Amino acid sequence: MRYPIVAIVPTLAFVLFAGSPFRQLELANGDVTMLPPNAESRQGYELLQKQFPNQDQTRISVVVSFPTGQPLSPDRIGALYDLSQMMTKLPNVLRVESPVNLDPNMRRADYQALYAGPRNALAPAVQEAVRQSIGEHIAVLSVVTARPAESEEARAIVRAIRAQSQVGDGQALVTGQTAFDLDFIGFIRGHTVIAASFVVLVTYVLLFLLTGSIVLPIKAVVTNLLSISASFGAMVWIFQQGHLSAQLNFTPASLGLVSTDARI
Repeated sequence: MRYPIVAIVPTLAFVLFAGSPFRQLELANGDVTMLPPNAESRQGYELLQKQFPNQDQTRISVVVSFPTGQPLSPDRIGALYDLSQMMTKLPNVLRVESPVNLDPNMRRADYQALYAGPRNALAPAVQEAVRQSIGEHIAVLSVVTARPAESEEARAIVRAIRAQSQVGDGQALVTGQTAFDLDFIGFIRGHTVIAASFVVLVTYVLLFLLTGSIVLPIKAVVTNLLSISASFGAMVWIFQQGHLSAQLNFTPASLGLVSTDARI
């Protein structure tokens, strides 16, 4: 108290420095990498991915919903084909699986002619693809990528598909683990300001009622915000950016959110 400037300047500088990595925060839902590399469950998962083909691939489901009528009409088959070709050309997409991606040699008009006849006249393999992908008013396309579900590359695929939501007279809806991850984080980010403002306001009011002071609650709120930012900055510096990962035996990754599973 005798030397407030001498005490607060270096302390504040250190807290701001510790909190600076917080600006680079990346959020994601937790996955198996939250476990130590020597954890049996993680080793089993990584062995499964290594030894069996395609286990490391991520699938993004695209559900095209039509208002009424048959999804296999010529116009809608053409729209689905255009959508599948657009998705095939996106970065990091390995392939698209759907009734309009059965043969790379077939073109838009070929698929329209294929599905113009009775469904029972189709080849057994084509009938099976239709059975698994076509509903009364919907069509499902599966986009396959080798990038992890929580990666930024997989999220970019979801964003690009959602930007082309109109498919003929239907609407494309994207789901799957990556889409859930993106939507969940978006929901959290969209409500963070409201939640933080509510906590700050309630804290200020309670401290004001307790102390009767206007300045002391403000100091307490500012101090708490600084300490929390320093804590999260340290978490980003260590767990996201990977400093001390060898000493603490973990794999650096985006900080996880508490949802159906937990990372922090």
